[in-house]
Amino acid sequence: MSITVETPLATELTPEEGSALFDRAAREELGVEGSEFLRRLDEGSVPREWSEDAICRLEILLPFAR
Repeated sequence: MSITVETPLATELTPEEGSALFDRAAREELGVEGSEFLRRLDEGSVPREWSEDAICRLEILLPFAR
């Protein structure tokens, strides 16, 4: 049996595309802009009502934001 991949498994993003991806994810996960998430994370003032799972998912995407 053979497997045919019709789409690439990885896509390289420009810095602008990476930043947009991160911002979109922050809005979807927490309802805030990516810059707001980064500011609060850096200040250590992450609201308790933010889901730990959502924060972890966004932390995985940090290389796209910085």
